[in-house]
Amino acid sequence: MGLPPFFGRSSSSYDNSRTAPSYQRVLPMPVPLRDEPASTPSPSPLSNPDPSRYDILRSEQVGKFLVVMLRYHGCTNYEGVKVMVYADCTLKQLCAQKRIDPHFAESKKFHSPIARFVPTEDGWEMAVNLCRIME
Repeated sequence: MGLPPFFGRSSSSYDNSRTAPSYQRVLPMPVPLRDEPASTPSPSPLSNPDPSRYDILRSEQVGKFLVVMLRYHGCTNYEGVKVMVYADCTLKQLCAQKRIDPHFAESKKFHSPIARFVPTEDGWEMAVNLCRIME
């Protein structure tokens, strides 16, 4: 009976077992010697937010959860805006600690976010909805 012709072997280079596809023929980039400076400057790293330099853009208390949107000064990714969720915390308690670090941590000294969301309107809605579900 046989297979229809469209199931037959292809003449494509991807199906040829004798030669590797062209995308696999990438040569490694030369590595500079220790005394040799790199030919291209390395990209600048994204700046980490300074926990003491921020503006509160928005906040909402949902039961025992607090949703906040902060803009960190000098932070470059997402223009420094972060949407975070805190448990067992009010805005007054969060602001009282002066420094608000957006990174997750297990600390008894300061409140740490339990979740972060993309800093958009959709991210804000997801954060608030999560708190409503968990309440």
